[in-house]
Amino acid sequence: MKRIRYDSLIVMILILLLAIPGNAKDKEAGLQADEILVIANKNSLDSLAVARHFMKLRAIPKENLFLIDYAGHGKREPLDDNPLWMPHPEFEKDVVKPLKAFLEAKGLKDRILCLVTTLGTPYRLGGFSFTPVQEKALRKAFLADPKALTKFSQALSKPRVHLNKQLREALQRHS
Repeated sequence: MKRIRYDSLIVMILILLLAIPGNAKDKEAGLQADEILVIANKNSLDSLAVARHFMKLRAIPKENLFLIDYAGHGKREPLDDNPLWMPHPEFEKDVVKPLKAFLEAKGLKDRILCLVTTLGTPYRLGGFSFTPVQEKALRKAFLADPKALTKFSQALSKPRVHLNKQLREALQRHS
């Protein structure tokens, strides 16, 4: 009876030892800490706290932290009420270009394989945004034709060319 318990204990210890990854295998199997870049919002204490905690747990070098300047948008994306979105042109200007420059300046361009965003960073991109004149014309169009909103929603699921064509037509009719 005691022999069975010791055998079981030895088997459990062996299983646990095999489950712990070794350094050599770990390096071959997954991402290394210096291959990860963490993106945080410098305007959010929560974002910074999450980034620092994650980097500490994963032993990610301090130089692998990229801070974006994102204060959110007062104006929300059409047909959405999500504050953590960013229009695509702004994303290119305020995130992509500075990120590329950062990677180049720090010599990380060829080393980073994974980008990790934290709480408080935009996680949705808007494909387009309307000018005040376009918004006014669209409101008029929606009020004038109750089915216009349905047509507009259907257009959103089609390729962008069709959407632009329908927007131009709506703007021409109601400008």
